[in-house]
Amino acid sequence: MKNYFKVKEVFKTIQAQVIDYPNVTGIEIASLKKDGVYTSDLCIRVLVNSENVTIKDLNIPESIDGIAISVTYKTIFPQ
Repeated sequence: MKNYFKVKEVFKTIQAQVIDYPNVTGIEIASLKKDGVYTSDLCIRVLVNSENVTIKDLNIPESIDGIAISVTYKTIFPQ
């Protein structure tokens, strides 16, 4: 498992960048999924309420310091 403190720092960086984006519903630290299997590595997931929002739309990188970042469609509250 990658250093949890490093992941928390990347989390804070991404959170500051996307917190005001209208389609962002949350941000989470999660297990990285590779080839359909969850690994012991951690990643950052930005949760959005539209299937059309991409990582490019949010203007964030796919990774920082080796920590993967992804955008996942997931609504927290019913729309």
